[in-house]
Amino acid sequence: MHFIGWIIITILSILTILILVYLAMLYFMHENRGNIGPYVVKEPGDQPSYRIHYRHGGAPSILKVRAHGANRWKTIKDSTPNAFISSFPLRDADEGKLHHYTILNPLSGKVQYRGKFRALEPKSFSGEFCFMAVSDIQIQDKLAVFQHWFMRIIKRTKPRFIVNCGDVVSKPVDEKFKTFFNTFKKVFSRWPVQSVIGNHDFGNDNGQDVRERYRLIPRNNEHYWYWFSMANVYFFMLSTNHLQGHAFKKQTDWLETELERASHDAKVIIACFHCPPFGPDYSSRNADAMKAEERLIKEKWIPLFSRFGVKLVISGHKHVYCREHHDGIWYHITGSFQGIREYPVLNEGKSICMNKHGITKITVGKNRIIVEALSLFGRKFDEYDMKLSKRS
Repeated sequence: MHFIGWIIITILSILTILILVYLAMLYFMHENRGNIGPYVVKEPGDQPSYRIHYRHGGAPSILKVRAHGANRWKTIKDSTPNAFISSFPLRDADEGKLHHYTILNPLSGKVQYRGKFRALEPKSFSGEFCFMAVSDIQIQDKLAVFQHWFMRIIKRTKPRFIVNCGDVVSKPVDEKFKTFFNTFKKVFSRWPVQSVIGNHDFGNDNGQDVRERYRLIPRNNEHYWYWFSMANVYFFMLSTNHLQGHAFKKQTDWLETELERASHDAKVIIACFHCPPFGPDYSSRNADAMKAEERLIKEKWIPLFSRFGVKLVISGHKHVYCREHHDGIWYHITGSFQGIREYPVLNEGKSICMNKHGITKITVGKNRIIVEALSLFGRKFDEYDMKLSKRS
């Protein structure tokens, strides 16, 4: 009898565990189908100008926002009611302060979403700060469990903002972007996100939807490349989808002009774009075309990086974690957030390459930059740093 009782207890325990696992999966895989976002984007330039992007069933919405501790709410109407994503400009956010916001349905007056974000400090801020870099999320299904992992890392590291190096979806269609925004809405409702366009984000419309409808990059910018800054650290967000013809010349001319301006007072300059100029060789059927893009970046952009003192270049695309050091510049590939390609593991001098899912924490201090590569569980698997010269 004791043996039978033990078997019954064991079976019941296993069933209980399975039920709990199933309920946990339902919780993490839950998706609110009507809402997209919201997420916070800092606009190009030095001034603390932001936009909160959101969509609820295609209907225009109303935003109410206030700084933490303030009694008065400011009401802002949707500036682009016909777009796929609603957009609310915040041009007078209080620098460095936590902001609360509420999004309302204008017809019913009901609350659609509540969130908060912290405005970035202006140029005069001189303290240490960190940000997170991620690439190749390539959302395909309702994988809200990724948001759970992402949120754990973000809450632990407390970044000022997130840099997305492209490929948030596997295909540039509405359904994929819906899933992406719904999966990460808790992350993007609280931290400003700065993005570049990846090849999987880029449709047959020359990237117009990414800017005009999905709002992955700032709409008030006429190009698909821009810069922003924090505490005299300048971030140049470039497009490797525009490496041909007039668009490439226009982007390269803009890059030279703006790098020259930034170099006069920048503490450090960081460049971010999707396709890296270094790393393992491509092995896909499009390898020749992608190698040609690498050559263009090496011929046209890297001399500008060297000339104007760029310290760090952050990319994605190759679905592998990698870092290399060339002529005083670190080239960092974040490692994909999902799929992994079978690249060889390299460890040659200052070149390291690993088949790792990952996200990168980058801390900018007074005299150096610390780069930490983290797994999806937040475990550190690589770290390196670079000293900042007095000039920078």
